[in-house]
Amino acid sequence: MELLRTGLLEESVGRHIPSRKLVDACGPTGRAGVEAILAVVLTASRPLWLQTAAGNLDELAEELIPDDIGAGIAGVITDPQRREAFLLQRASVFEAEVLNAIGALGEEYVMLCCIQELKDAGRERLSQSVRRVSLVSDELGYDVVAPRIDESSRRLEVKSTRNLGDEIAVYLSRNEFFTGLADPDWALVVVRVAESGCTIGGWIHAADLEPLVPIDQNARGQWRSVRIKLRLSQLKPGIPPSVTSKR
Repeated sequence: MELLRTGLLEESVGRHIPSRKLVDACGPTGRAGVEAILAVVLTASRPLWLQTAAGNLDELAEELIPDDIGAGIAGVITDPQRREAFLLQRASVFEAEVLNAIGALGEEYVMLCCIQELKDAGRERLSQSVRRVSLVSDELGYDVVAPRIDESSRRLEVKSTRNLGDEIAVYLSRNEFFTGLADPDWALVVVRVAESGCTIGGWIHAADLEPLVPIDQNARGQWRSVRIKLRLSQLKPGIPPSVTSKR
């Protein structure tokens, strides 16, 4: 039973009772209440058909929704535009959670790579200084801090991707970019995440990203985040080295 599987119903003394999530969703009355329940069910079940139909989150391919499910949802949300917006929003929630999980894997992998690099160089003490600072704050403009052999620091902004092709897309915040632009020890590191594990795609300095970011046309309007497409050929291999080198 779907409601049991997703935790919306619970077993108690041989009976099925509503979980707290389902009770909370049932608070509103009328159509709004039904939509709230539908949102809870979709969030809990994370159906594959929704992720497939939502694609890149720009447009819903309703033909990819099973007929019986599509008819049921249409009975709840009759307006096509509102139905599409509702389903795309649900899909975006799933995607954000997946991206957060992938991002965490990438950051952890870069941290471990930095630790291993210093250990291989015979710098066990320095390897203990590698930190995943994103766990403390996500507003620093970088995710991992790792020392070099000369004890200067590398500040690494990690971008994880499931794309295994020659071109990848990453999202860069304004804070990350301008932090990197002002800091020669900052670098963006790309990690490719697959079922078989993580690999380093390469790294790049903020100054090399400058031609790809928007230009503010007016002080009253500033970009906050940008999607950048990078070719692997633009990236330097591995992670920024632990030995200081001139650019």
